Amino acid sequence: MQPTYYSDVSKVADVLRNFSKYRKKPGKKGGGKTWPGLKHFEQADIDRIAIRLLSTSWGGRKATKSLMEMADAIEALLCKTNLSWNDKWQMGRALLSALTYSGLYRLEREDEGSHSPYYIVETGEGLHLEWTVPERTQFQPFPRWIRAIDDEGNRLVRPSRPCPTEHEYHPNVPEISGRLPWLDAVHQIEAVGFRINTELLDVVNEAENNDETRVIRKLEQYPELAKQRASLNRVQKKNRGDEWKDKSRILW
Repeated sequence: MQPTYYSDVSKVADVLRNFSKYRKKPGKKGGGKTWPGLKHFEQADIDRIAIRLLSTSWGGRKATKSLMEMADAIEALLCKTNLSWNDKWQMGRALLSALTYSGLYRLEREDEGSHSPYYIVETGEGLHLEWTVPERTQFQPFPRWIRAIDDEGNRLVRPSRPCPTEHEYHPNVPEISGRLPWLDAVHQIEAVGFRINTELLDVVNEAENNDETRVIRKLEQYPELAKQRASLNRVQKKNRGDEWKDKSRILW
């Protein structure tokens, strides 16, 4: 999308500014009920939101997971804190819709007519589920962490599933180094410029996909941990209720 980058930013920004107009169905007078997720963008710099949203290529990713990642990135941009799971869902839902209403992406199921999950597909492309992690080469050191989520939406500590949003850990980053030894270790590692050895990465991926050679064993190989995770999943599902189940299937 690089050649038309500024045009794409304008498209997404226009959708966010005129969301009801884009949702308006032909022959109808109104655009329907205002989406709750839009309230987070009031008095915000919409162009910056669009730029941040388009800084990531979303093609080939699962829609439900991606919309939460979109919300994380924009939450950091807007410097909002303590948003509930539902707040993030509603925000991400609006952001994903802005990408589709702009015409830059569309949603497709892997198997139409089934209950398979939706995937995000870039306009002009087919659905490719075997998308690869992009090569990330950093010749310069990363900047030091000054808060739990940086300006790009990267998280210093990423919660593991199925941790509820309200229980996620957000460490306080001290201004003076030495107070958190583990954070100093992170800074030391990220202060080294690097380049990914793609050939070695292929070997690692091959080993990871083989149960006999993988370093980290599957959760099923730890019965007690698998049982604890299943218990947490049941609690999470109960807390979110039927509304959560509906949202996981219907995005609009």
